[in-house]
Amino acid sequence: MRIHIEESDARMKYLTASLLKRGYNIAAPEEIGERPCCLIVSPGMKTHMLHDWMKRLPARSILVGGQGDPALFQAAGRLGLRYVNLSADEAFAVGNALPTAEGALMLILEHTDSTVCGMDIMILGFGRVGRALAPRLQALGARVTVAARRYEQRSLAQSMGLATERADRLPDRDKPGVAGVGDDIRKVLRPVARDLPA
Repeated sequence: MRIHIEESDARMKYLTASLLKRGYNIAAPEEIGERPCCLIVSPGMKTHMLHDWMKRLPARSILVGGQGDPALFQAAGRLGLRYVNLSADEAFAVGNALPTAEGALMLILEHTDSTVCGMDIMILGFGRVGRALAPRLQALGARVTVAARRYEQRSLAQSMGLATERADRLPDRDKPGVAGVGDDIRKVLRPVARDLPA
């Protein structure tokens, strides 16, 4: 089965180079023909784009992506395709959290006038990315607080030497006159949010 890789980001280019070194026959998605194939797309590709790719694939093909929307699996079944969700693979998801955490650190450095050392930083949620980011910020001397809903996540954060808050008890910063825990964080995130893709 021929492998096609949609090279929209550095990870996909790395994958292409790695597979070529191992002797796999890799082609661009534009070369998809009438025979069943395997198409690997960026894990961050939006659901509607994955649906578009499904319509272009011949029956009995495999589409590898990173979205877990049940509608994708249903559409694949109707079209005679197999959809593989990479984000359901824990090893992949953890590995993908590392560059995401590093990207968050880069944004913090780009959008502040001070060093991370001594900075108060709150991480909202303590999933894979939060667990990858917190120790890196802490190692740089930041005072890190984790705001999480689940007790287990807050306990894990505390075991790592991090301060914690219950996410459901954070002040409602949308109310006029409320100076909440995250006011300094919003000063950082406001310019960052403008740079993030919609």
